[in-house]
Amino acid sequence: MKYCYNCGKEIDDSADVCIGCGCSARNINTANRSTVFCTHCGKEISANAAVCVNCGCAVSPAPAVQNGMSSNELVSELSKRVKINAIIWFCIAGLQIIAGIYYNWILLIPGALNIIGACMDLKYSKEVLTNQTGIIKKYEPLVAPVITAIYNLVIGGVIGVAGSIYYLVAIRQFVLNNRQAFESLEMDSRPVFDKTNL
Repeated sequence: MKYCYNCGKEIDDSADVCIGCGCSARNINTANRSTVFCTHCGKEISANAAVCVNCGCAVSPAPAVQNGMSSNELVSELSKRVKINAIIWFCIAGLQIIAGIYYNWILLIPGALNIIGACMDLKYSKEVLTNQTGIIKKYEPLVAPVITAIYNLVIGGVIGVAGSIYYLVAIRQFVLNNRQAFESLEMDSRPVFDKTNL
């Protein structure tokens, strides 16, 4: 058994959500909090404590903070990277459309598809700031970026692959490297009735 970091209630080791407070059992956002509860004994401790003075166990830092970034900073960074990705795809699409008009009409197809993708990214860069559900589900699969890279390589020219590389390295890898923090954000952003049904 372990204790909830947020409320101190005893919970099962495998629990994802505390049934006492409905918060993620993995971590919480400790920003602006002076105290939390020890996950080993359940006693209230300072949010900045390295060791619980009651049981002597080391206090694990809240995983919502990774690479020196708070959860809000992680979401802002993701939004910024998605916006950059949209700009890259707008530029690639513009070049493909110009080449399609003056060189070969077939380049208009990937150009149009890339504009649609860029518009969706631009929209999502704003949405993710207020709704953090589904981030891992959105960026973990490789099917969509591989298809995008293939059609850009085959009919859109090599320049289209640059956008796919940025997506895989700067966005997908960033999300997967911070998986635990994004999962926690998703858990904490769900309504309480969703948390109790997990």
